[in-house]
Amino acid sequence: MGYEQHRDKAEYFHLGMNRSGVHFHRSIELLYCIGEQKDVYIDGEHTVLHQGDFLVLPPFTVHHFPLIEGQKSLCVVMPVKYSELYASAVGTSRMADLVFLSSDLTRDIFEQLLKLEKVKNYYARDGIYRYVLGCLLENCTLVESGEKKKDSFAARVLTYLEEHYVERLTLETVATELGYNRCYFSTVFKKFFHVGFCEYLSSMRVEKSLPLLDENSVNEVAMAVGFGSVQNYYIAFKKEKGMSPAVYQKERS
Repeated sequence: MGYEQHRDKAEYFHLGMNRSGVHFHRSIELLYCIGEQKDVYIDGEHTVLHQGDFLVLPPFTVHHFPLIEGQKSLCVVMPVKYSELYASAVGTSRMADLVFLSSDLTRDIFEQLLKLEKVKNYYARDGIYRYVLGCLLENCTLVESGEKKKDSFAARVLTYLEEHYVERLTLETVATELGYNRCYFSTVFKKFFHVGFCEYLSSMRVEKSLPLLDENSVNEVAMAVGFGSVQNYYIAFKKEKGMSPAVYQKERS
């Protein structure tokens, strides 16, 4: 949930029923629909891919793949260095459409990406990634970023929360800080994240607390991730993980 920094540290390849919560990262993510369809959410908007369709998620695009039985796809997250090549190529522009409909092009890209499962040589893999990126840029339409209606609301919010989640935040303060009216911010937030602001922030803090529990007391961790009290931390943790943080510590040890 939120900014997945680990996605920027290693490439990813998975063939099957791909799923993910609402998140974004700097690395480019690619998704090819193998089954009859694949439901995806991009910046809060619902899109349905059909067999043979290919989705490109540029750096910092907020997305969500629900887990639906039978919706098989190939998901590849490119090494982060290719994001720099992409940024250099598009400049201040963006792709007009992130979905490439089923065609010889999408099937060719799919076949190239499948090779990643077996090819281990660095230069061979580099060639595959560069070929795929080149094909996408050669066959897409670029428009100026200023034409985009939504100025990546979710990315702005998630980036802010990543930097300030330990602080004493409220819906009002965050909305004001980002330049939004309180009611508008609350409505749009629920549209993108499918939960209220407080629930999301609480869940995010719980996730941030997990690695800290290895070497710190529950009280210290609660304060370190922004919970106002240990009791609030216990309630949020049990809701998210189905157990208390103390039990979680014992199981980890």
